[in-house]
Amino acid sequence: MTRSPARARWLRIGALAWSAAVACPLLLPLADLSFSSVVPVVQALWPGWLLLGLVTLVGCLGLRQWAAAGIVVAALVAGLLPGTLTGSGAEPAGSGESLTVLAANVEFSQGDPQVLADAVRELDVDVLVLLEVRQRYLQRLRDLALDTDLPHGWGRPVAGGAMGTTILTRVPQQDETRWPDPFGYRFQMPTVRLELDGREVVVRAVHTQPPAPGPAPAWRTELKALEAWVDAVPSDVPLVLAGDFNAGRAHPAFRDVADGFAVAPGRGSRTWPEDGPLGPFVGIDHVLGRGLAPVDSGSVSVPGSDHRAVWGRLGPAARRSS
Repeated sequence: MTRSPARARWLRIGALAWSAAVACPLLLPLADLSFSSVVPVVQALWPGWLLLGLVTLVGCLGLRQWAAAGIVVAALVAGLLPGTLTGSGAEPAGSGESLTVLAANVEFSQGDPQVLADAVRELDVDVLVLLEVRQRYLQRLRDLALDTDLPHGWGRPVAGGAMGTTILTRVPQQDETRWPDPFGYRFQMPTVRLELDGREVVVRAVHTQPPAPGPAPAWRTELKALEAWVDAVPSDVPLVLAGDFNAGRAHPAFRDVADGFAVAPGRGSRTWPEDGPLGPFVGIDHVLGRGLAPVDSGSVSVPGSDHRAVWGRLGPAARRSS
């Protein structure tokens, strides 16, 4: 059955218009826009736009609308490319002591402490970054004898509500003061230094603001401030950033922070909202390592929290041949 010229023309116009509309959100990972907080929210939904794009592509191919299909393919490739270029990091050296970092947003101290304590022991965690933590939650972890596994960092004062952040470690830690960050972040973001194989490693807890209504989102401002601090730390100093970035690979501001870092867990990891009806669909919790190479990584469901905890095992990076 052949279509009439008029019907074929309208089908072609409709397919082109729909494909162009679908292409817009697919291309958003390329856009570093600060005029509205809506943009990062739409960017975070990129997995859904990807699915819509694939369905549209199948429909265009089925209807033999080649030009419309070409628009969708171009948008898919352009939107996917930035994420594939993020977080390759260095290659592991194959020997030397590794550092296992677990980061958990426990949502106002509601995350199950027993699950976290079990994860620390099962994964042999060296560094535990806790976000949205209160003093009474730390006491619950002490009651589970977690201070025997991670004896250092318990004396750090933590703020109330969602502001509180702390870093607990297996080996002694010192507050890092050589590269102060003058920016006034909303949430606590402490920095410590440890010793690994006779070499110091700097670890910073990250909890940047989520996108919120406003013409100049604090979300982007805080990520840019974090990027500036990262740039101030000499590149030969091993650096770990771990926590809730409220951003992922679809966000240019996150990719700027993560440039030169290994990113764990790997691509496709979803960490929020863990308690939603569809399960987590965006990856905003990360462990980043610079000057260290990823050996293994994953995530842990923590009942009571809306975030999955994330972990990364980082080893010495292989020396680059000149």
